[in-house]
Amino acid sequence: MTSLDTSHGHYYPWQTELVGLHLASDLMIAISYFSMSIALFHFAQKQVNSSLNWMFQLFTAFTILCGTTHLLGIWMLWHSDYWLSGITEAITAAVSACTAVVLVTLMPQALTLPSPAQLKTSNQAFQQQIHNRELAESQTQQLNKELEILVNNRTQELAASMLQARDLAERMALATDAARIGTYDWNLVTQKITWNDYYATLLGYSSETAAADSHQAWERHVAPEELPRVKAALELARDTQTDYAEEYRIVWDDGSSHWIEEFGRFYYDNDSQAVRMAGIINDITERIQAESNSRESEEQFRATFEQAAVGIAHVSLTGQWLRVNQKFCAIIGYTEAELLNSTFQDITHPEDISADLEYVHQLLAGNIQTYEMEKRYIHKSGQIVWVNLTVSTRRDVLNAPIHFISVVEKIDDRKRVEFALKEQAIKLARTATLVERRNQDLDQFAHIVSHDLKAPLRAIANLSTWIEEDLEEGISPETREQLNLMRSRVYRMEGLINGLLDYARAGSTQASWSTFAIEDLLAEIIDSLGLPTGFIIKLPTNLPAINTDYLLLSQVFANLLSNACKHHNRSDGQILVTAKLQGDTWVFTVVDDGPGIAPENQGRVFDIFQTLADDNTQENTGIGLSIVKKIVESQGGEITLESEIGMGTTFKFTWIINSGQDNV
Repeated sequence: MTSLDTSHGHYYPWQTELVGLHLASDLMIAISYFSMSIALFHFAQKQVNSSLNWMFQLFTAFTILCGTTHLLGIWMLWHSDYWLSGITEAITAAVSACTAVVLVTLMPQALTLPSPAQLKTSNQAFQQQIHNRELAESQTQQLNKELEILVNNRTQELAASMLQARDLAERMALATDAARIGTYDWNLVTQKITWNDYYATLLGYSSETAAADSHQAWERHVAPEELPRVKAALELARDTQTDYAEEYRIVWDDGSSHWIEEFGRFYYDNDSQAVRMAGIINDITERIQAESNSRESEEQFRATFEQAAVGIAHVSLTGQWLRVNQKFCAIIGYTEAELLNSTFQDITHPEDISADLEYVHQLLAGNIQTYEMEKRYIHKSGQIVWVNLTVSTRRDVLNAPIHFISVVEKIDDRKRVEFALKEQAIKLARTATLVERRNQDLDQFAHIVSHDLKAPLRAIANLSTWIEEDLEEGISPETREQLNLMRSRVYRMEGLINGLLDYARAGSTQASWSTFAIEDLLAEIIDSLGLPTGFIIKLPTNLPAINTDYLLLSQVFANLLSNACKHHNRSDGQILVTAKLQGDTWVFTVVDDGPGIAPENQGRVFDIFQTLADDNTQENTGIGLSIVKKIVESQGGEITLESEIGMGTTFKFTWIINSGQDNV
């Protein structure tokens, strides 16, 4: 048997099973709320640097109060402490309202963070750079192994060639005779010179001068105006221990002039003193005569050399500046005279010398024909000058290098941009990490909003309905009106929460491309919206299919069509939808014959939470057009409006289709 228990203030059958059900349910809900409050408090304490900690503390208080109201429900089974229960629920309602206000205030700020899709794109680009660097390192290791093998093979070849040196010397002598090349060996201690027959022939020695086999005999045949220059070159090569290469004019015993090309090398004792010099000479008279006939070309070369827009320099094999143009002098701040008394090593940044010299060695060894590198010169003022250096060699008829030809382009501006980009990449990586952490906070925040905040709102609405039903005829009209107002406010708050979540998701989901007819899309939207029967919707026909994201485009049209009906000043009206394809861009319009929008209000219709309606109905959350604008701009388009009071409103937006997709 059951009976009504009125001793505890409740009007329902007192059954052990029913009481146990309420007790277990309230106890489980209270434990759940207290568990969530502990988790939120622990999270807020750990995230000491989070700007949202105070918000999580507010949510902690909210969940504790919610759990307490359920514990009081258990208490009220045996004790009729209605004042205690009412006060606790009032405090819980106040904290709930504060939490909802905090949510509405902070959501626009949180939505300014980059989307996960944008971060994913940046991360993919960064991972590709890492992959490219690893690949380059792997290739470098492979090249080093191949170079080691090449060096070992070369060493073995040199060892074998030494065994054939004597045979090679004999063949070389035969080759020089056949090629009509003069050879000599100059003993610097005795000043005696030993030469082959062609040496005497090429210098025009008579038997008398040939018998005087000394260095003085050679000097007497060098043209007087050439002798100082040639002797200076000899001394420079000897003192710097570099190869000697010069072209000069000689005068034979019969008085005729001839041009000689000479290449020589000094040999030194243990004290680095030059003791002998060996070399070859070749007659280049015909070539010089041909060059003299093209003097105008030489002048043009000189003009080009001096007036070039880039720095040009001739550099000896040891690094001595031989010739520089004015552009090069302007780049590094030195005069030509100052440079001719120095080497390129003197003005090269210490950190770049080793790489530069390594290229020089490969160039001289014939392993490469030219090289290009970015390096730093030290300006005369002490500043660093970044340049792009391209180097090649000028070689003689025997393919022996004579000097280097360097082309220098100043790249300070480009390097500044590169350094700025590197700094920006570092900042971007840091920002990406920060944004990822904040997105995690935002995901947690959205979960709390969608679950723990909406549940109490529904409970408040249900409670007001139960109160109204329980009181029946005893409720006053004023109280009934207040309850209806409270429910409308709750429904509006729930609508705001749903709208915020829709706004947060708008444009951030992964695109899902499909091909469909625009007419079918619009027909499906109109059917799902359930627009008033008094409205006439005119749709476009015979349109080509579109390939784009179906869900996003349907969200835009659904909000615009719903907005046109919702804010119309009559129960009947007309809405016109047009569509036109221009290249890879669709242009859509939604035109209504409603009351129109005043010019002073048109600038804020797309702002979130902005509504021009005076009522506070659930439908007018002020978020729909904000969602439209966000989606359209996320696809690269734009949306505008045209309106006059009493003349209706036209919304026009562009929708850019994927250039890689087919639109037929």
